[in-house]
Amino acid sequence: MMKSDNEISKQWIRNIKKIDNKNHLAQGLIYSNDGSIKSLIVADNNVEAKVEGAPGDLYNVKISFKELTEDEKKILKEYIENNPLTYSRLLNNQMPSDLLNAKVKILPSKLDDFEVSCDCKRGLFCKHQAAVFHRLSNLIEKDSSLILSLRGLNLNHLFNSHDYKIKNIKDVLNNDSKPRLSDSKNINHLVKLNYSLSDYPSFYPSNSVNFNEVLCDTLASMSKCIYQIFNSKISNEFQELITLGNTIRDSNHYTAKTQNEIRFAFEEKWCNPQRWSEMKIILDGNYEISNIMTGNKDNNFFMSNLKYPLFAFLAEINQIDISFYCDEIRFLHELYLFTAQLINSIELIPEFFQLENDEYHIRWIPSFDKEIHDCLEHFYRRCPKNLLTFNDSNLSKQNQVKALISLIFEGFSEYYVNKAIPRNLAGYKNEKYFRLFFIKSQDFTRYSCSGKQAEIDSWISPLFLNQKDYKLILTACQDNLEFNLKLKIKYDDKDYDFKDIINFKRQDIIKSISIIQNIFNKTGVSYQLLKDKAMTLSQYSYFIENVVPVLRECGIEFHSPDEFNNADDARLVLDINQKTPNASLSFDNLVDFDWKIAIGDETFSIDDFESLTYNYRGLVVIKDKYMVLDEDILYRLENDIANIPQNRNKSDLIRYLLSDKSANIEMDEKLEELMDNLLKVSDVTPPESLNGTLRKYQETGFSWMVQNMQLGFGSILADDMGLGKTIQVLALIVCLKENHKLDESKVLIVVPTSILTNWEMEIAKFAPALKVKTYHGMNRRYPKDDFDILLTSYSMIRNDLEEFGLTDWFLIVIDEAQNIKNPKIKQTKAVKSINAKHHIALSGTPIENHLGEYWSIFDFTNKGYLNTLQHFKNRFLKPIENEHDDFALYDFKKITSPFIMRRLKTDEHIVKELPDKAVSDVYCNLSVKQAGMYDETLNQMMGEVEKSKGIKRKGLVLKLINSLKQICNHPSQFLKTYDAKANESGKMEVLINLIGNIIESDEKVLVFTQYVRMGEIMQELLEEKFSEEVMFLHGGVSRKKRDEMIDKFQNGDVKIFILSLKAGGIGLNLTAASNVIHYDLWWNPAVENQATDRAYRLGQTENVMVYRFITRGTLEERINQILAEKRELVDMAISNEESFITEMTNEELRDIVNLRNKDNFD
Repeated sequence: MMKSDNEISKQWIRNIKKIDNKNHLAQGLIYSNDGSIKSLIVADNNVEAKVEGAPGDLYNVKISFKELTEDEKKILKEYIENNPLTYSRLLNNQMPSDLLNAKVKILPSKLDDFEVSCDCKRGLFCKHQAAVFHRLSNLIEKDSSLILSLRGLNLNHLFNSHDYKIKNIKDVLNNDSKPRLSDSKNINHLVKLNYSLSDYPSFYPSNSVNFNEVLCDTLASMSKCIYQIFNSKISNEFQELITLGNTIRDSNHYTAKTQNEIRFAFEEKWCNPQRWSEMKIILDGNYEISNIMTGNKDNNFFMSNLKYPLFAFLAEINQIDISFYCDEIRFLHELYLFTAQLINSIELIPEFFQLENDEYHIRWIPSFDKEIHDCLEHFYRRCPKNLLTFNDSNLSKQNQVKALISLIFEGFSEYYVNKAIPRNLAGYKNEKYFRLFFIKSQDFTRYSCSGKQAEIDSWISPLFLNQKDYKLILTACQDNLEFNLKLKIKYDDKDYDFKDIINFKRQDIIKSISIIQNIFNKTGVSYQLLKDKAMTLSQYSYFIENVVPVLRECGIEFHSPDEFNNADDARLVLDINQKTPNASLSFDNLVDFDWKIAIGDETFSIDDFESLTYNYRGLVVIKDKYMVLDEDILYRLENDIANIPQNRNKSDLIRYLLSDKSANIEMDEKLEELMDNLLKVSDVTPPESLNGTLRKYQETGFSWMVQNMQLGFGSILADDMGLGKTIQVLALIVCLKENHKLDESKVLIVVPTSILTNWEMEIAKFAPALKVKTYHGMNRRYPKDDFDILLTSYSMIRNDLEEFGLTDWFLIVIDEAQNIKNPKIKQTKAVKSINAKHHIALSGTPIENHLGEYWSIFDFTNKGYLNTLQHFKNRFLKPIENEHDDFALYDFKKITSPFIMRRLKTDEHIVKELPDKAVSDVYCNLSVKQAGMYDETLNQMMGEVEKSKGIKRKGLVLKLINSLKQICNHPSQFLKTYDAKANESGKMEVLINLIGNIIESDEKVLVFTQYVRMGEIMQELLEEKFSEEVMFLHGGVSRKKRDEMIDKFQNGDVKIFILSLKAGGIGLNLTAASNVIHYDLWWNPAVENQATDRAYRLGQTENVMVYRFITRGTLEERINQILAEKRELVDMAISNEESFITEMTNEELRDIVNLRNKDNFD
């Protein structure tokens, strides 16, 4: 209650006391308080009341107040016109005390000012009349402008203003106007409510209750309550107010533990929502949900109050996997989560409107905060069509979302009031106005409530100030070191002095002045708006610090004096030093950096700035000049300073600059250019001596690695398998050689033993100009300087680490980088200990699947970039993998994206470049055991061949070929043993490595072999390795079983399908596979192609990768060369398959089957 209002009511009683010669006022006070006044009607300047004396005796009291004369009204009108603040307070049901000091006496002070009568006939002034005067005093205390009405002065008539209009339900549900938004992050919305609204609204019946405080306390209590709901499990908590379908049974049934049990219990309770094809909500003219349509006539809900069940349904579905339910349910679930956040952060405001049944309703809608409305835009775009309809009318998506948020809140509010309201607030839940705000609509048609609706709408209108078609502007003016505030209005794009607005007859504008004065009073500022009294510098500093942020949050602009410099451009600046100042900047060239604060043309160290603002009072003094440092700017700067890296090292700096935290900082042009280069890939022309043409995406990968190298960073190339990581790296190395980077320094490539041969073949194919040495095998020798590339295995690094310290390495490349995923093992430490200027890691597995592995890989490519392992676990690994923190994942991708490149075969721009079927030859080495068996078998059987002739010789040749092929596959196949081990076969190790990558990429694979026994070995070893089902189709499988296997592979979870070449070669459709592996090659390429076409045929929607395994140094390699050289053999059907080899001479045969490169086997 305003102090002046209280004084006015007291003055009213003092004046009446002067004419009370028998002290009836004391007795009248008792009658006024004990309910003796049975009715009281105020009509213009007339008051009629019924007062009970003795029980049953009613006395009619009439009071007619003398109207002011026309001259007196004219004087008051002129006074009010010249005092807009007085007019504003009058419109807000307040009587400014200055109006009592005007030339016209408003308060009655003598008998001539009114006529009074009472049925009791007990004299000029009786106790019944005294009771009525006391009741009028109470009414004046609530609405002191009532005095003007009693003296015949109507403000609307006085200024020819239009009557006040309250919105109706159609207005609020068809409002598609774009809201004006605020962006003050350091003002709690509850503070805005408290400052914007008066404490003792005129509509509220009690003079002693601070209804604004009750409102704010309730919202704060609701904020705490929503989390209890949010985290509750399915239960019978909502049973008593819900009667949907079958009644809820035994509550013990809902103490479910597993997710499936919880879901089944939920579905039983809520009439099987998994069967709903839709969820449409019908809103009626009284803002009630009249129906919820589910697409299932047995599950449509017709109830009088469906807001609470809607909230309860959404509260419980929060514990369920929502993927089982329709689009509308999934959308409502997201909207429920957002509404819960709004309730928790108290970011909802009340909107008042009239219903079709003439009652009035308050709904709670999101506040006009920019961050909130950015989120709302997301919901507007995704809202299902006609999710919510109004009677038979469709609503815009914007109005649907706002209405649904309010309905969810109302359902929650009903829960809160019935089950969770604390004791200190429980006493209000049956009170009319509390119920209006938090429970249900109210009727104001009774005379005792007449006009209350306008008072309620007026009371909450300050919350919508920034949505008006005008803007309040406060400007500070300085005279020496004293300050005055001028109020202007921006209306129709023009600025007006406030006194001119009175001529517009816009009461809503005039009323808004008191909002400002109300904020002044609540923030402890004694300044009277529109008065001449000035503020001192100290008072003004307090005003800037404490009042201006609240004004701006409430939609009121504030401008500092022209003489003051605004610190709007205050910013955090990154100051850098480089080794060679005039050279292009790279992170290698960056020596040191420091952080400073810049305000205008002045810069300060952070320590100096914090000293400058230590006793911050809205103003800072810089070189004898006052500067306004807005609290929002100070908050932003403090936040920016808090986010800068604590350690002054390059890794922390880069991470910071890549994160969103650096959005506000100012940096050197060279550094800005450097960061821009880091975030975009500039084309680099591939080297001329590369023996191959890069696809467009491969050119991008090559350019990206070159660019990172120039900037001083390592790279992780994590393209999907089959996209050609090897050729991209070889293009880079060829480029280095052409630019003489390898004249003194060399390249070290570290790969798993199983793919050493493949790298040798790829280098020979695509980069024949590069000199390559392989350091591997039992007879290995560390080469001298006559090489560009040294190719080796992880085991060699682990065992012969000292050898690699002999060479100056320009670049180290590691393939299958997951081999160093464990930072604690000897192999990882050995690889990381080798000094090199640049580092590149290749990996084909998705980073999201193995986040923990990438710290170690990053520590190899960009040492220290992701900080320590423990820091990485706390900052990223645990939040992302354990808590599913999307923000942490976003930050991780943001700071690592320039150094990781991963493209998938399914990416739209990649698919266009890939052939429908890509064939790769995969070269494998023999294990030591295989090499020994191969050589021994060859020498033994070749001797027999050389001694034989004719049919017998042909038979021995075929037996030799078959034996050698089996040895290349796996020693157990040849020996017919049943204790096969993966490491006994080089080809098997390559198979396991390749299939591991395929499974990691969530793809399926077909593996073809000519031999049933080899298929059994593969099935056994692959199931043991990957702990999942591996199917094997061969000639001995029944038709029924075969069909089951095909269906399981095509439509089930099985990813690996082994097929014998003859059983799986024709008549099958296996398009679920996007990978085909030929474990052992067929002599007839046409048969091999038929097998490949099981996956690559009509119905295949993805590119198919085909891998042909070839054992290097054996007959498999030589036969493949012969078939490649003689294309006519590839294109024709060779009916006798292997028979052509039996026609060779002994010398030709030995040339094909002899074991070459024996030193490579270990």
